[in-house]
Amino acid sequence: MSETLLETSAVRLYGRIVRGLGVDLKGCQPMLGGDSPLRRQLEAKGAAFARIYAFAADGQIYDLLRPMIMLVHGQGEKAPEDLFENSPLTDLRVWAYDRADFSLRMDVSTGTIEQLLLAGAAAGGAAGQMVGAGQMVGAGQMVGAGQMVAAGQMVRARGSRES
Repeated sequence: MSETLLETSAVRLYGRIVRGLGVDLKGCQPMLGGDSPLRRQLEAKGAAFARIYAFAADGQIYDLLRPMIMLVHGQGEKAPEDLFENSPLTDLRVWAYDRADFSLRMDVSTGTIEQLLLAGAAAGGAAGQMVGAGQMVGAGQMVGAGQMVAAGQMVRARGSRES
């Protein structure tokens, strides 16, 4: 893959389409104000959801310690196999976006109803949810084991250049 001037703003998502999870906006009322970037992304041709295991930005690949589900478009391109050698992740697809593009992320948790709802409610929030002043914003970075991004999602930098 060749370098372009747009690479400085590119983010690549590595994952697989989630079967059985789709986009259906029938019956959704239009938002006031006219500018609906999320609606436009959801209505775009090929909108789908993929389980994302890693992403690349600024020449660095970050493995997500817990996969997330993100809105993508189309089937994606085949990811280079050598990026994930010595990994159980095979047959990954890649979607390239500009870091300013609007998207949707869903986090999936499994467990008993008690674990998912009741334990967190007793502590003042949903289980695993950060509440109060514990949110990291701006350029805050954890160095070493990983960095904190997007409301507490842990990632681990690999140290290799993306392809």
